[in-house]
Amino acid sequence: GVGNTFTISGWFKATTINGYPRLWSRKTSHKDSDGWEIENANGNAKAFSARGASGDAISLNTPSYDNAWVHIALVYNGTTLSAYANGSPCGSGTIAAATENGSRQG
Repeated sequence: GVGNTFTISGWFKATTINGYPRLWSRKTSHKDSDGWEIENANGNAKAFSARGASGDAISLNTPSYDNAWVHIALVYNGTTLSAYANGSPCGSGTIAAATENGSRQG
């Protein structure tokens, strides 16, 4: 389980971005009342949404990962998610508890 506090990071690069692909997810659907996720915002290579258990989202803006590598890191402290792209802040906000649901999506 991820617990109430965790950090997750990874490198991303895409050549085609369609719809809402997930970068990380512990949800089977973005509407689920448990889990957490970060997903692309409808094909925009610089915009993401992060959701906790309630489905409420915060927006993140990053450098484009369309044909370029971008490092994204998320730090969750139980109530607040802070996001970084290539080491620079790219968004933060309060999201509902990031609950563990055992799902291995994304």
